[in-house]
Amino acid sequence: MAFNAYLVLKPKTGLPAFKTETIDTTFSKYISLEVSHFALGYSEPGTATAPGKLAFQTLNLNLLSVVNSPGFLTMCGLGQTFDSVTLYLRKSVSNSTARIYTIYHFGTVAVTGVTIDGNDGDGAPAVNLTLAVGQFAHHGSTTSTTGQVTPSLVGSWNAITSSTWAESPLDGPGWV
Repeated sequence: MAFNAYLVLKPKTGLPAFKTETIDTTFSKYISLEVSHFALGYSEPGTATAPGKLAFQTLNLNLLSVVNSPGFLTMCGLGQTFDSVTLYLRKSVSNSTARIYTIYHFGTVAVTGVTIDGNDGDGAPAVNLTLAVGQFAHHGSTTSTTGQVTPSLVGSWNAITSSTWAESPLDGPGWV
């Protein structure tokens, strides 16, 4: 089943002004961007008898617009971080209803790479964005046969302190 992905940014005061790029009514009240695809990974580099510290790979995103590229470029060049970034995944459950089913929440987020990709056959260039994250929480949900969505915290980690992340409130709409 196909899903839609939306990135909600929470910039610190004084960062470049970012613009909302989605017209989706659920996300249009926030600094949100549509994501065409993303890649996220983490690993535990130790062994079963000698566990190591959980390591995050970068969060790689492909955005279908370049409106916020100057802001990402400035942040990357100055080494500035977002307070948090939240990635929402939503899928249709009927012809008229869509529900968020997974939320990835990140804290202490730095822009480490920006690539603008386009050719004259594209409708518009795309931005490939690379983010380094210090904290991570993965929220999931289950949906009953009656359509009741039950959210839950799947897991969280703070790579800075090597402990569970006591995360700040989610940015964006929450569970809708």
